[in-house]
Amino acid sequence: GPDLTADGFVKLFHDAEAKLPESSAVLIFYAGHGMQVQGENYLLPIDTPDPENLDKLTAHAVKLNDVIAKFASRGRQTFIFLDACRNNPLGSGANISNGLAQVEVGENTFVAFATQPGNVTVDGTDENSPFTTALLKNVEIPGLSISDMMIR
Repeated sequence: GPDLTADGFVKLFHDAEAKLPESSAVLIFYAGHGMQVQGENYLLPIDTPDPENLDKLTAHAVKLNDVIAKFASRGRQTFIFLDACRNNPLGSGANISNGLAQVEVGENTFVAFATQPGNVTVDGTDENSPFTTALLKNVEIPGLSISDMMIR
């Protein structure tokens, strides 16, 4: 769903998990803020509070590894596209790295990042980022594999 709050994330994931057959394929696309704390990636809902401190920030965030674990289970083929990397919102005193960390995934799981691990994405000047714009353009090409789409 668009512009999800923390409660919206929980409801969306719960509803999707309840409705998906065990062997179904799952595609997750997330465009929004994300951050890395001590090697753990977090997606930030729209109601994430202003970054006063790390505990307050991560309490409202969604752990990417939890999302992967929830949907990549039960033999599902899972595709996750993340247009979400940002710089450290708390300054140099916090233990936050720029960009997102590389994730280890199991068989049948594909994760695509808008940029290399540890880097910050470019928002661009259009309605969508360059990453999302390229995805939308290439997803329409019949017969193009996901790996070829990501190279283009």
